Amino acid sequence: MSNAETFVKDSGKIVESWDDLQQRLDNLFVQWEEAIIKCDDAKLDSRTHPDRDESWWNSLAHLAIHNAHHIGQIVYIRKEQGLWETWFE
Repeated sequence: MSNAETFVKDSGKIVESWDDLQQRLDNLFVQWEEAIIKCDDAKLDSRTHPDRDESWWNSLAHLAIHNAHHIGQIVYIRKEQGLWETWFE
């Protein structure tokens, strides 16, 4: 699924359940982990683009921080809505 596809409105799709969305995201993170494990260090040390002075390691670190930020936002919003169970409930 492309980034653009995640923003399609009124696509006629059945809305996925929260559990399905969590599973899909978890599967995606597992695929990323497997791809990184299989990737050789030379590739990860190389530039992401000839015109940019940024390695794949740097881009992956940025992406991990970016994802953690948004996951934190999701947790916060769900807690505010009463949709996130905590260990003491």
